[in-house]
Amino acid sequence: MSRETKAPGLALLAATGMALAAAGLSAQTAMAQRGRASEPPLSIPYTGFGSGTASSSLETAPRGDSRFLPAPTDRVESAAAVPTLPDPSADYAFADYQRGFYKAAFQGALMRVGRNPQDGPAMTLLAEIYSRGLGVASDPEKARSWYESAAALNEPNALFSLAMLVLEESAIAAEPDKARKHAEGLALLQKAADAGHPLAAYNLAVALIGARDQQDLTRAADLLRRAADSEVADAQYALGILLREGRGVSPDITAAAQWMARAAANGNTDAQVELAIMLFNGSGITASEERAARLFALAAARGNAIAQNRLARIQAAGRGAPRDLVSAAAWHLMASRQGRADPWLDSALKGLSADERKRAEALARARTEDINFGLEP
Repeated sequence: MSRETKAPGLALLAATGMALAAAGLSAQTAMAQRGRASEPPLSIPYTGFGSGTASSSLETAPRGDSRFLPAPTDRVESAAAVPTLPDPSADYAFADYQRGFYKAAFQGALMRVGRNPQDGPAMTLLAEIYSRGLGVASDPEKARSWYESAAALNEPNALFSLAMLVLEESAIAAEPDKARKHAEGLALLQKAADAGHPLAAYNLAVALIGARDQQDLTRAADLLRRAADSEVADAQYALGILLREGRGVSPDITAAAQWMARAAANGNTDAQVELAIMLFNGSGITASEERAARLFALAAARGNAIAQNRLARIQAAGRGAPRDLVSAAAWHLMASRQGRADPWLDSALKGLSADERKRAEALARARTEDINFGLEP
């Protein structure tokens, strides 16, 4: 994971991991029932569903409120180098926000709304700034008011943020408000998805999958495809699962592997594990134990217990990667500490010497520290 600090994105935060878990898509949860002693040594089953300050004039381009006197060189050749009056519609407010100059972004957004009372994106930016307390005091009521104003203009980001806010409220509300707010939140998600917001499409799909109705699954698959086409990695992973299992769509193991590959390339760890399993078994994709081992290693180094367990088996057997019992024991220790017991590995590694066990424990500690510090594999 990158250690670089970035300015918060504009209303693009969805609790995708928790949403998948709530819908029963968690790979780790589903795998908790597999991998027992009766399993063949290298059987690789599917996992299943498993603030800133205002910028100075020396460091930013002139914004729309700037004024320039006529240059004395207007009629000479060098006048081409003199800056022209900036376009008042340019997104200086959003540029300042992305750079962390939140006070300037706030003032710029206010100016935009003042010039155009129908400026939905500027309203959404004001809502985001108030919601997060960036450069101004946090004010949830003002944030909600700006979100609602922008949502009334069908602004996708505002619709999505307002939907997530309402759904959060529904989670802690008592009946009958709970059901009403939940329905209201889903309706807002639908509007945001229809307006082209990919994370809204994904979150709505997760809610529909949780309902487990066949008609809802068909809708969910369509929504996931919309989000997946926009490179939402969690949506690509979930769509791959539906295609593999034929839920809401006709089963297509080849298409499932392709979506898993896209999700894996976009950094989804569960997809990396699933794709590694498919590669090892040659399911929907040309078999390659070596490529599978590399993917397991990538996911294992990011803390995935399933990948750690599978990589330990691969290294213990010497298939797809060189046989290395000390490294296998280290991965086995790490997976076991996350609840991934494996009697087969216990038996395969019982012949290690005391020195080898000590080295394995040291290696497991070092790898765990790397994961805790967020170091790239």
